[in-house]
Amino acid sequence: MRAGGTAQQAGPAVPQPTAAELAAAAARREKAEQHRAVSQLPGLVRRLQTAEKAVLLNMRHAELARYHCVRYCCPKRQQSGNAGSIGSADQATAPPLLPERQHRSSDGHPAGPPAPESLAEAEAEAMAVLPPGPAAAAAPATEAARSSESTSLGTPFSGSPSPIVTSRQPRQPELQLLWSWQSELSEELPVSCLAFNKVNPSLLAVGYGRLDYAVSGAGLIAVWSLANPTHPLWHATTPCGVSALDWSGRSAGTLAVGFFDGSLALYDVRHAGGSGGSSGMTSSSSASSGAARSSSGGPKALTRAPPAGASGSGGSGHSEPVWRLRYVPKAADPADEVLVSVSSDGNLLEWKHAQGLESTELLRLKRQQTAAAAPRLPGPARMMQDGAEGYLGRAAGGTCFDFCPADPRTYLMGTEEGAVYRCSTAFTEQANQSYGGHLGPVYQVCWSPFVPSLFLTASADWSVRLWSEGQQRSLLTFQPPNSKAEVADVAFCPAASTMFAAAAGNTLQLWDVAHSVLAPRTVATRFGVRLTALAFSQAAPAIVVGADDGAVLVYSMAGMYAIDAEGGAASEQEQRLRLDAALQRHTAQAVSE
Repeated sequence: MRAGGTAQQAGPAVPQPTAAELAAAAARREKAEQHRAVSQLPGLVRRLQTAEKAVLLNMRHAELARYHCVRYCCPKRQQSGNAGSIGSADQATAPPLLPERQHRSSDGHPAGPPAPESLAEAEAEAMAVLPPGPAAAAAPATEAARSSESTSLGTPFSGSPSPIVTSRQPRQPELQLLWSWQSELSEELPVSCLAFNKVNPSLLAVGYGRLDYAVSGAGLIAVWSLANPTHPLWHATTPCGVSALDWSGRSAGTLAVGFFDGSLALYDVRHAGGSGGSSGMTSSSSASSGAARSSSGGPKALTRAPPAGASGSGGSGHSEPVWRLRYVPKAADPADEVLVSVSSDGNLLEWKHAQGLESTELLRLKRQQTAAAAPRLPGPARMMQDGAEGYLGRAAGGTCFDFCPADPRTYLMGTEEGAVYRCSTAFTEQANQSYGGHLGPVYQVCWSPFVPSLFLTASADWSVRLWSEGQQRSLLTFQPPNSKAEVADVAFCPAASTMFAAAAGNTLQLWDVAHSVLAPRTVATRFGVRLTALAFSQAAPAIVVGADDGAVLVYSMAGMYAIDAEGGAASEQEQRLRLDAALQRHTAQAVSE
């Protein structure tokens, strides 16, 4: 009885699920998890898109802050009242990663990009210098560019923008392409020369033309403004390619132009010209006036000097292309200026334009024959080094020149044979000293604006050399590894004594002697083109470069200039000391090696 009662209390056994039922339950659970994941996917995508937008916005703000020299900062930690509050030592903010916006220094060097107020002032000055027609036509484009820039930032610019809070670390300073000047007027003519206005440094004159004996054609002169990156403020077509140009320092609107056929002309950009001419515009002769008028009835030259040998030239002038043209201070009266030009015919001429253009010979360059006192170099360089004095021999073609800023009577002259000569206005047939070392034509020579005894040369032998006035051998040679491109132009930076820029092939090289002499500090490459000329801006930390496709590229150099302890531009004495210290360091390393 007891056993039977126990069996009745246990009841029937619970049935166990089969394998098929277990598999079906697992499939249902997996399907439910998939449905939940799919339902959460839109929210996850929205969060990822929001995070991506935040990252892109942060990167955009960082780029804008770096271009406009805005100080980076980190938010301060809030101090709590409990016992575990952070001490005052931990409340210090991170050090600034970039310098604050710098204003123009007392010595005139640029210290920061121009604010919209300064751009407006520059545009107003440009309108005062240029004719009213082109300036008025360019004003709507300027306003459109300014409004689009303000729209991209969300709020209009102000003179002192507020700091941007970001955790993005700054990159190594590099050349940033701001915009490219290119107009249909040039018809893809190569850029041959550049020159900033000396009175209004926001104006840039650009010369266009094909400088090739096998190709003949018209040229173009265009005046661009940093306040208007869309269209030139003034332009004039020329019957020949433009090979050199320069602004007058006394008359803001006077532009001297040298041509590939050996002629010279003066233009006044304050007069728009036209088919009927304009007041104040005259020419040296009816023939030159007809040649100076553009095919579209554009501006004419104030006066024109035809090439030597042409009708009406009177035997004076250049017979070959004018490669360099500069307004330089007079030796007798540095407050006054004269126009000087050099050509492949070996003549350095001084021009007066009281009544037309009349030339006076400063130097007739000839190949030297007397042996130089410097050690003889092997190979082809020996021909360029032979002779420090004497003047017998056939003529040597001149390519460039530069007058010493400390002594207006002393100047340097580069030649097609690769030699560089130091000359004086007191001697017309003799060079004081020669510098040999380049194995190709010297395309540019320029004195240092901070140390008058130093100068740079750029050559077709793929190198840039730094020289001292008292030594016949170069101090340093700059040539990047694997670089096989001729250096078309070189220039010292007007705001940093140890920096200079070189246009070699399709690269813009920015060198810093304090950083390295073996490789550039930064390089900007433009594929498919060849850079032909460059110039530093005095109105903003920028450098402009011309290319053979007709484009003028504007690069920003914000954040690259050295500043003093107070955050301003370094004085001239500090600039000289920095350059001397850098040269002494590299000289000591070379001696030790």
